[in-house]
Amino acid sequence: MITLTHVSVELPSNSPDSRTILDDVTLSIAPGEWVALAGANGSGKTTLLHTLAGLLAPSAGTVEVERQGCETSRAIINPARGCETALLLQEPDNQFITTSVRYELALSVASDERSGSEDARNGRGIADAVERFGLTPFLDRNPHRLSGGEKQRLALATVWLQNPRLLLLDEPTAYLDAASASLCAEFVADACRDGVAAVWATPGGDDLTLAGRVVCLDAGRVVYDGTVEGVYGWASGAGCDVGLPRLRRLAGDMAAALATGGGGESVVEAVSRGVDALADSIA
Repeated sequence: MITLTHVSVELPSNSPDSRTILDDVTLSIAPGEWVALAGANGSGKTTLLHTLAGLLAPSAGTVEVERQGCETSRAIINPARGCETALLLQEPDNQFITTSVRYELALSVASDERSGSEDARNGRGIADAVERFGLTPFLDRNPHRLSGGEKQRLALATVWLQNPRLLLLDEPTAYLDAASASLCAEFVADACRDGVAAVWATPGGDDLTLAGRVVCLDAGRVVYDGTVEGVYGWASGAGCDVGLPRLRRLAGDMAAALATGGGGESVVEAVSRGVDALADSIA
């Protein structure tokens, strides 16, 4: 669907003070694939998403896009056409531009109709989006005055209305409660089952377990591209912190307590701490 070949990005572009943010990235993403894009802050995750969305032009390398019903095109992606790309920003406020939820949804439908896609002509209705994402109570409210979870539901609805074939998400659960984070994950899982390719940027942790593939960035370079099962062993050997999921951390604490030979009390203490932390995070 989309292939990056030896892509580098320098920012600010065309400036003597520019620095390399992405460095010789080669990556292919297939329809229906859910890719977790992991890495620490400053590793280049957001820059890679913006490059995939066509918002940044590579300083070197090529981006090849397989457009629906068209020949493969070697070009920079146009987010409103071509690859039918939708970008979900980490801060939903940054992508809302109207004064009501109703207008925000209408704008998404208008944008999709301008794309000329078959899905746009068939039409995903605003009423369907309102019901699917539970937006009825908020239709006349200003998007910027919604709660964090409500904003994310609106953002997901606008993305759903655009019928994307490539879905890019920049740490979408960073500020969400468990219920809203679960809704976001379910949305992406449904999209992938429908053949949408998804790239989910994350610092690691539980988000990794949702994906079918993990790509790790470090200083703008791809340092791991493989399975979820393999990333933890690789990270341990490479000295990288991919953020263990909560259950893996709990198991690790238990194993460490047993290894110290401190007896049952140390194991109970380790388990208690882990269970308390797990309960707090999902409460």
